[in-house]
Amino acid sequence: MITLLKGPISFVFDTGANVVVPAALALCALTAIVGGVIDMSAIEGQKKSLQVLADNAALSAAREFAISANNGQRIEESAKAFVMATAKNPNISAIAQAHLDTLTVDVTVRAPPKTFFPGPAAQVKSLSASATARLVGEASNICMIGLSPSAVRTVVLNQKARLTAEHCAIYSNSTNIASMQVSRLAQVVADEIYTAGGFIGLPPKTMKPPVTDAPQIDDPLAGRTAPRVGMCDEFDLRVTKNQVLYPGTYCGGLDIDGGTAELRPGIYIIKDGPLKVDRGGSLVGEYVGFYLTGDTSKLYFNTLSTVDLTAPKTGIMAGLLFFSNSKNATTTRTLGAKVLVRGHVIRSDDARRLVGTVYLPDDKLVIDGNSPVADKSEYTVIIAKAFQLNNGPNLVLQTDYDASDIPVPDGVGPMKESSVRLLH
Repeated sequence: MITLLKGPISFVFDTGANVVVPAALALCALTAIVGGVIDMSAIEGQKKSLQVLADNAALSAAREFAISANNGQRIEESAKAFVMATAKNPNISAIAQAHLDTLTVDVTVRAPPKTFFPGPAAQVKSLSASATARLVGEASNICMIGLSPSAVRTVVLNQKARLTAEHCAIYSNSTNIASMQVSRLAQVVADEIYTAGGFIGLPPKTMKPPVTDAPQIDDPLAGRTAPRVGMCDEFDLRVTKNQVLYPGTYCGGLDIDGGTAELRPGIYIIKDGPLKVDRGGSLVGEYVGFYLTGDTSKLYFNTLSTVDLTAPKTGIMAGLLFFSNSKNATTTRTLGAKVLVRGHVIRSDDARRLVGTVYLPDDKLVIDGNSPVADKSEYTVIIAKAFQLNNGPNLVLQTDYDASDIPVPDGVGPMKESSVRLLH
């Protein structure tokens, strides 16, 4: 019985082996071939994706030359930040090198491949793609900077406020998610928008999408020398009729209360008091600069006022229309847990010509009204700690630099249209 059963069992096993083993080998070979094809196709797709990422990172970083052509580190960090924000993959790495002499930036992106089958493709340890982009020509520079790196909101537009900067860039240094916040009825129209944090609001009308999580920008005017504050030439001056004023130190501020102040060219030091235009008053002058010093020295242009000013052409205040220097004024005070920042307010119905640079590095500028501001200026650049636009004004930042004889301070100002180009 044992002998009879052993034969058939052995027969069945041996016959099956002759059929199953070759079939299994064929299936393994077919699987390896198909798997290899799938993996190689996947790797090619991953290479193409990496190349697109490298291209876009290089193009994005090359645009940074238009903002800060002398800061290679910031341009390189911008490329890396673009890769990390776009890929959202911790296994991807980026190397960038900016060449300031040629306005080019090289970007290399690396990532481990994703394979699914054993074989030659699985032996590939790393994929990479490289791109080089160049800024061709020059580009419009920044015309508005919110300097605060830690404010919850550095640039805020409330109600129906508008901010128009069609040929220049707006920058918010705050790293907060609400670095720039635009209400539902407000609108930003700009050539470029950069925020070190996030953008909250409806999509703005920009030529390009806002760049969020951008590297913070240094204050381009931080090294600007302040004018010397001399002895008081006027004390608590109040102008109630037509009056010609001359450069000097105005202690206690300057109050244009229903009158018209015609300013002769030069520097006006506003010390320990506001520069105020109220009750239908007018402040007009060519080639004048205001230096604000002291906690209470701030701008206040009320409704029904007229402000028509151009900055100096020469001297220590060349190009600066308003200048508040933190070294000469304690502009930030703490009350309990609340930080109080000096605020400058423009509510004027007729402040349509402000030619030059407004530089308030430690202060907040509030534009509050329902009329255009600076729209008849040849150019206006504004740098402040923070900005807030309320109600329905339209702050217009023009860039017709060639039409003005007012110089633009280094770090901001005139550049022509440009493009960026890949150089593979």
